[in-house]
Amino acid sequence: MKERLSRTVSMMCSLTRTASLGAVLLATALAAVAAPETSRREPEPTPPPPGFNPYTAPSQRPVGPLRFGRGVGPDGVVPDSQRTDIFMPYDPIHISMSTSRLPVGVLARLTIYEEGHDLPVWRDAKSVTAQKSPLSFELAPGKLQAGRYRVVLILEGRPVAQQSFEVKTGSEERSVGS
Repeated sequence: MKERLSRTVSMMCSLTRTASLGAVLLATALAAVAAPETSRREPEPTPPPPGFNPYTAPSQRPVGPLRFGRGVGPDGVVPDSQRTDIFMPYDPIHISMSTSRLPVGVLARLTIYEEGHDLPVWRDAKSVTAQKSPLSFELAPGKLQAGRYRVVLILEGRPVAQQSFEVKTGSEERSVGS
């Protein structure tokens, strides 16, 4: 009788442990499903072709120079008539570049830092959609306060270009050309 009682108690303890473990696993799974997503994952870029290296000689760089201006032409490039590296707070800021040597699908990340600071004040990313098409980024008027800024272009996780520009206060005189 004692042996039978002992087996019954042992079986009940085993069932209780199994039920407890199942309840913990179920609660964990439900919490994971119900939890709000805290970070958005960007789509993975298409891998570059073998031998792709953004650190090539200037004549073979994968992108043309960064062009800053107040507008872009129909081709998506900042035209000479709109080029400047000095903006007013009410100006849109356009940054374009040639991508003639980039394969389709490469992800270009553009990050803007205030001079002397390591935290980005603005960032965007775009994929190259067609070979030899320009990439163009736009900051709406009023996005940046007066100050000096540094733009860094990153391809495949590596910085490949950087350039500075300035936003003046509304009372300062506007300068065109670069």
